[in-house]
Amino acid sequence: MDSSPLCQYTDLLERIEKIDPRRYRSSRNFLDGAVSHLSPFITHGVLNTQQIGQILINKFEANTCSKFLSELAWREFFQRTWQHQGPKIFTDLKKPQAPVVSLHLPAAFLNANPGIHTIDESIHTLNQDGTIHNHARMWISGLICNTCQTHWLEPAQWFYYHLLDGDLASNSLSWQWIAGTFSHKKYIANQANINRYSNSLQTNTPIDLDYPELAELSPPGTWSERSPWQPAPTILPNSTLTEPILPDQRIALRSIWNLAPSWLAHASDRQILLIEPSHIQAHPLSAKRIQFILHWAKQIENLEIFV
Repeated sequence: MDSSPLCQYTDLLERIEKIDPRRYRSSRNFLDGAVSHLSPFITHGVLNTQQIGQILINKFEANTCSKFLSELAWREFFQRTWQHQGPKIFTDLKKPQAPVVSLHLPAAFLNANPGIHTIDESIHTLNQDGTIHNHARMWISGLICNTCQTHWLEPAQWFYYHLLDGDLASNSLSWQWIAGTFSHKKYIANQANINRYSNSLQTNTPIDLDYPELAELSPPGTWSERSPWQPAPTILPNSTLTEPILPDQRIALRSIWNLAPSWLAHASDRQILLIEPSHIQAHPLSAKRIQFILHWAKQIENLEIFV
């Protein structure tokens, strides 16, 4: 299945039709599993969870697609948690993370060379393409937060900056779930787990241990050097809104999270995408993410941009 993020809307509808929830359920944890690659489009409102879920339910019994639907439901749960908690999601939500030896990322992970081949490759793909398999996200988060004893916030900001599907709610709360500040226990993974789900055979790494040994592991010396993460400034597009808005005009006012091509297409006189610089400054986005947003903005007929 073509998983390019810079495709056409009709391609996305074809992808949904090709989802096999049975294969998804049995293989989703493997890096070569039958995942949908739809999350960036859900994050930015090109597609929505109800739309995808309804297509699946129309084709399969509810029990058959229950695992896929539950993953869609997690997105809704994280959004509702953000609505309820507000900016508290950027703090340790249920209990403090402990132990924490640094607020900054291990340099080895930031530079995509912790020496675990699957992790190296996953971070490289994150930097280059803005994508990463969910299981690899969990491995990386667990290693950074719990093995290297790093506070989750800066690593979460690093992921959000790069990920095409970076969503402030699901990203922040997923990192908190891994770190144990939003869950009853921390998540850790050893080399055997990574090997199994990535079809690799690597041994003799710092985490080539049984779980009881791994739980007691101090941050390995090769991962102890820290490097504060500094994102490159986000370059925003120029405004294209030139004509004044008239009192009797019906305006469909969009954000970067609402890029569905057909939204209010026949019920508005003008479509305007509002990009608020202060929000982007607080939560920077990579050039790859801006490219993705503008690609889908161009799919909206007669869209005007106001920065």
